Amino acid sequence: MDQYLNFLSHNPIEHKLSVVRTLMERSHCLVSDAVDREHEDAHTEDALRVCGYPGWFLDKVKSIMEQKKQKRKTKQEKPFPRPLVAIPYVEKTSEAVVRIMKNIMYHML
Repeated sequence: MDQYLNFLSHNPIEHKLSVVRTLMERSHCLVSDAVDREHEDAHTEDALRVCGYPGWFLDKVKSIMEQKKQKRKTKQEKPFPRPLVAIPYVEKTSEAVVRIMKNIMYHML
């Protein structure tokens, strides 16, 4: 029933992170009631523990997800939106312009 990629399998760590992240994001997107979401998260964690995922790994993924959520929230609170600039492609010139514009935008923020 709840069979996911085993933590001890010979797969890249990114795949294992993705399994946990996808299941956690799924519960937050599909379950609207807070109590039901807690039950779903607990069920997901139990299923992942059966597949060999240690608690520290699950906590790490939660932490990463929370950091990204905070970063998105902070990004939305910026005083002005980042302007969109469209330029025609000219080999080597366009790349330089993009690099310069990114540098300018970085220093403005």
